[in-house]
Amino acid sequence: MESTLRAHCIIATVTFILSLSASGSAQSETLPATAKPMSAGDIEALYAGKTKVFSQSSMYFAPDKTMKGVAQERPISGRWSVSGNQICLQIKERKDCWKYWRDGDRIFTIWAVRSYGPKLNPADDYTQDEVNHLQNGDLASEKYTQAGGK
Repeated sequence: MESTLRAHCIIATVTFILSLSASGSAQSETLPATAKPMSAGDIEALYAGKTKVFSQSSMYFAPDKTMKGVAQERPISGRWSVSGNQICLQIKERKDCWKYWRDGDRIFTIWAVRSYGPKLNPADDYTQDEVNHLQNGDLASEKYTQAGGK
């Protein structure tokens, strides 16, 4: 029971940390009328082979659609998938998704499917800082292993 509760807390923490750029660390905005949905290929290129980095967490998005990393020094792993203009992260039974649009050189994101938390307003809960957290290469697997991930 305790390990199940701990696992749920870790999953909630990771989902929260990975979603910061789409919900709280950036100013909410309205999607411009000229924005177009990004293609699945563009979103895959944005994530594949990159690590999403925050101060207390990092998650590597492998080209084979697996992901692994750490959140608050605990190992986390799961899968990611892309369909249309949406990327989804599956960690155990929790699934969260974000949708992407492009307007010129600006990329807009909204947290579209939430496994927890308040519902967002699709009219003005867009952010532009998602890509700022992505860094080239695998910057998380060594931390994952050091934290006890297998």
